[in-house]
Amino acid sequence: MKKLTSILIFVGLAISVSGQAQSQDNNEQKLVINIDLFNVKDENRSAYEKGETGVWKQYHQEKMKDGQMFGWALYRVAFPAGSETDFNYLTVNFRNPNPVANARNNESQWQAAHPTLDSDKISELASDLVKLRKAVGSMPLAPFDVSSQSSDVGKYAIFSRSKLKVSVKDFHKALSTVSMPIVKHAMEVNFVKAHLAGYHSTEDTITVIRGFGIDSADKVLDFNQEDFASMAAKAHESLNPEELNKAVTAFRSTFEEQMNILTILVDSAFAEQ
Repeated sequence: MKKLTSILIFVGLAISVSGQAQSQDNNEQKLVINIDLFNVKDENRSAYEKGETGVWKQYHQEKMKDGQMFGWALYRVAFPAGSETDFNYLTVNFRNPNPVANARNNESQWQAAHPTLDSDKISELASDLVKLRKAVGSMPLAPFDVSSQSSDVGKYAIFSRSKLKVSVKDFHKALSTVSMPIVKHAMEVNFVKAHLAGYHSTEDTITVIRGFGIDSADKVLDFNQEDFASMAAKAHESLNPEELNKAVTAFRSTFEEQMNILTILVDSAFAEQ
């Protein structure tokens, strides 16, 4: 997996942001991206995936019908593996942070998700899944961008975590001018299927999470610096090579990468548009 460095080239330099950074006041946001990290023992992986896709997915879909969620996806970590990370699965939940009038309660949504089961059996199945996974972390993100060409978000996804060296406003400015055209071009040529980006703030740190849905891991693993230069040049035709290199270098100086992972999509569901 030495070619994983090519993933870092693309992820580190390309990210799309649309619109202005949203207020962290949930009442002013239309969307929150919640990323949950889990560790599942090898012997429990099959049962865990079955529980997520056969029990919880249907519950999430009922919440989508009520407008409380917009999407859900389950990913299995492919690289790095083993002790290099303390989690091997992650879920991405796209939630509505605002109250929804006439939304059903949780019990009613669970029953609608599994109409042939009684409440005791549903509770048992839901609890069984929770026992199979160890929660490692959870991070709500104020979104910069969520975009895709279609409901097909790709068979794989690359996620990165970075620490900002500048303010959200300055990062957004650098991203929107340098990276938005690159990711847009990558989508147009079907190199990237979907993209998400969001940030989470604490008292002393601003963390940015980025995700790129792709169809072929090999295509990305074969991606090199020359490929990126060509893609960036087509996205920024008004810049000469020296100007483009200066812009990309300035953008990279706004954050410090902390982690990059390659994941496999296990299953997903999205609200009907």
